[in-house]
Amino acid sequence: MFETPLIREIGFIVIFVAIIFAVAWYLPKLSPKVGGVSKSGKEDYNDKPLTQVIGQKYQNTTIILDWHEYINCEFEHCTIRWNGGKYVLKDCKAKEGKVVFETQSRDIINTVYLLKTLNILEQGFADTLQLHPPEYLKKD
Repeated sequence: MFETPLIREIGFIVIFVAIIFAVAWYLPKLSPKVGGVSKSGKEDYNDKPLTQVIGQKYQNTTIILDWHEYINCEFEHCTIRWNGGKYVLKDCKAKEGKVVFETQSRDIINTVYLLKTLNILEQGFADTLQLHPPEYLKKD
C-alpha cells in the first residue's frame, strides 16, 4: 500500500537512527568502565564536577571541553578539544575565523563523519578534525 521509494527510504532512515540510538544507549552498559574509571573505582563519571567558565573571550588558543561548563563565552581562531568528557556550552559564540576540532577518540571522529554523511552536520566541519594520540594531547 505504501511501497513508494520515498516511504521505503524514510523507513530505512528511521530504522537506522533507532539502531544508532539503541547501540549508543546499550554499549556503555556492557563496558566494565564508565568514563575511563572502573565501576569499583573512587570516581564516578557522572559525579565529576564541571569547571564553570563565564563570559570569557578566547582567541588563538586551545579550549578543553572535557569537564567544563562555558557560559556566554566567545571563541575566535580556537582549537576545540573534546575526548568524551561531560561539558556544557551555553550561549557561546564562535566568531569568524577557523575553528579546529581535535580529539583522541576514534568514536567521536566516527560519529562526526556519520553526521556529515547524513547531511546533519555542516560539510566543512569534518574537514577540520584532527585525530591525535594521547601522548600528543598531554603536551599542553
